Amino acid sequence: MATDIATIQANISAQLNANLNPLGVVLSASQVAEWKLWRDTAAAIDFTFETVMDIYKADVQAYIDTKQLGSLSWYALKALEFQFGDNLLIQSPGVFYYAAVDATKQVVKVAAVSESVDGDTGAVTLVIKVATIVSNVLAKLPDDQKLGFADYMRVRKIAGTKLLIVSQDPDVIKYAVDIIYNPEFAEANVQAGILAALDLFRTTYGFDPTFYKSTFEGIIKSVPGVVALAVTTLTGTPSGGMATAITLGYVLEAGYFNWDNTSSLILTPQ
Repeated sequence: MATDIATIQANISAQLNANLNPLGVVLSASQVAEWKLWRDTAAAIDFTFETVMDIYKADVQAYIDTKQLGSLSWYALKALEFQFGDNLLIQSPGVFYYAAVDATKQVVKVAAVSESVDGDTGAVTLVIKVATIVSNVLAKLPDDQKLGFADYMRVRKIAGTKLLIVSQDPDVIKYAVDIIYNPEFAEANVQAGILAALDLFRTTYGFDPTFYKSTFEGIIKSVPGVVALAVTTLTGTPSGGMATAITLGYVLEAGYFNWDNTSSLILTPQ
C-alpha cells in the first residue's frame, strides 16, 4: 500500500536534517521555504509512483492467478516468451519450446491482450499489443521483429483463433491547462513540479490502460502550489490517425503514449 504523502514528507525532512545538521546547516522553518516546495514535489511524485506500483502488483497477481491455457493472460505470457531469431521446437502435439531460454532475445518487453467482437458477425479477434524498450522507453518492434513475432504467435495460438498483432508508434496526448496557483510558491517551481509529475505519470502508467481525464487532472492537482485548474484541450491521437477529444477516457491504440510537445500550461497567481 502506498505511503501517505505526509509520511513521505516527514521522512524526507528527517533525512535532510540528519545529513545537514552535522554540517551546521539549519533548514528554514518557513512554510514557503523553497526546500519545502521541492520536498513536497518529491513526495507527491513518490506517492504517485507507489500508487501506480500497487495497481501494477495487483494486475500482475491477477495475471498469475488466471494463467490458464488459451486465456488472455496466457497469450500475454506467450508473447513475452518470444525469442527473436530462435526456432520453436515441438515437444508433443501443441506443446512448443525453445532449445534454451535466452532473455537477450526476448524483444517483447510488454504485452496486452484483449478481445474485439465484430458487431455484425459476432466473430472474435484477439488483439495482441506489444512493445519493446529502446533507451529505457517503450517503442514499437522493428518490422523484422514484428514479422517474426506474428509468425511465432500463429504457431502458439489455439487452433481457429484469429489474431491481430499491434506494435506501433505511441499515441500522442495533447493538453492545454489553465492553472491557478498559490503565489507563495514560485511560478517556475510549480510549473517544473507539474511537468515532472506528468512525465513520471507517463512512464509508470503501465501498458494498454485507458487514459482517463480525471486521472490526468488528479496528477496536476497533487503538485504543491496548485489551487485549481481547467483543462481547455485534451486530445489523443494514434499513430497516423486523427485526434480525438478526451472527455472521459481514451483507449490507447498503441498501448502507450507520449505527450505532445506543443502542449501548454498557463499559470495565473491566485
